[in-house]
Amino acid sequence: MPAAPRPARRGRVPAVRGALLAVLLAAMASGCATFRSHSGQEAEADTGVTLFVKNYNWSTMHIYVMGSGQTTSLGQLASMNTATFAVPRSALASGNSIRLIADPIGSTSAYISEPVLVAPGDRVEWTIQNHLSQSSIMIR
Repeated sequence: MPAAPRPARRGRVPAVRGALLAVLLAAMASGCATFRSHSGQEAEADTGVTLFVKNYNWSTMHIYVMGSGQTTSLGQLASMNTATFAVPRSALASGNSIRLIADPIGSTSAYISEPVLVAPGDRVEWTIQNHLSQSSIMIR
């Protein structure tokens, strides 16, 4: 059953969020997003980093990674679910610092993590809490 259309938002979206949205839409349009579900599929061979996400938030989250001057959409994760995403090597092209973004569907604000230092082959475990600022990241 198709989703009901959302009512139009009134007011001005902050310039930073608008710019982020434009970058994210461009990344999604170019088809550079890669998603692997928690169904046991392994990350692709060219994957730089594996991201395992637990979403304890009440909202469905759209997950992004920022690195090397670009933002890449990894996919969506429903409330109270887990998923494994493949972070492309291109996100690590000019260094090994990334930021993770959790954008609640239907909300006007997104959570952006502090920079996370990773190396190819790392597994990043991100637990998204209901209060987004209490989310935690662990690297294995």
